[in-house]
Amino acid sequence: QFAVAFDQSGNKLHRQVASIVIAEEYRRKANLEDYALEAGGPVHTLSEFAKDFQEDSGSFENKRIVFLHGLIRESEPVIAAEIMHFAQTLPTLPGTRVHVMTGNLKVAGDGLEALYCQAKVSGALFFKFTGALPTVYQIENNGWEVEFRDEITDHSYRAVPDIIVVDETIVPSAYLAHLAEILRLDTDSA
Repeated sequence: QFAVAFDQSGNKLHRQVASIVIAEEYRRKANLEDYALEAGGPVHTLSEFAKDFQEDSGSFENKRIVFLHGLIRESEPVIAAEIMHFAQTLPTLPGTRVHVMTGNLKVAGDGLEALYCQAKVSGALFFKFTGALPTVYQIENNGWEVEFRDEITDHSYRAVPDIIVVDETIVPSAYLAHLAEILRLDTDSA
């Protein structure tokens, strides 16, 4: 129970409430450190990639693009939807190839399963990992390689992407800690 006192223009109102919801805007945190990567060059965060795509989608023609999605931590349906949207759209550009490397593919959200199926029909390749994760490393001439073992075929593969897109996590507003302190609320990792 919380005892809440409202003061509006000198009128005081007291209430007992069971819950308080703090509805602050969220922010996105790129999961670069999860994959031991730094943004720059061919490595993009999902937000950066979305911005670049919106500004000039044609610049992604004839590119090999790898999305790293939910490999280290559970992904979120909002992020999964964005990645699947790109996985469906990008292969329609001339010469563009898309690989989505994922841990637990989220298709339970509204319309996500249909979007996933459309992305596969468009030509995107999805690889799900439950054991050994893909290895991402830099090669000579500032290029990158992604080595992985496909768990279904048990074959090893190597992708040489032009662009690597790293997923993001939705986290609370930076101001939330300050609000929790004012309201004397305990916070935890959730």
